[in-house]
Amino acid sequence: MAEATALLGLGRRDEARARAVAAHDACLGVLGPDHRRTEEARELRGRIGA
Repeated sequence: MAEATALLGLGRRDEARARAVAAHDACLGVLGPDHRRTEEARELRGRIGA
């Protein structure tokens, strides 16, 4: 998620989107849908539009 956030800050939306989606998928798989990190990843995806 840190990489996605940094890429978004640099204006590299496509790369940020890909990293955010991967982070969200990983969090879902490992932590489940109700974990706070999964929610953070979901919010990041929303900000990017992924």
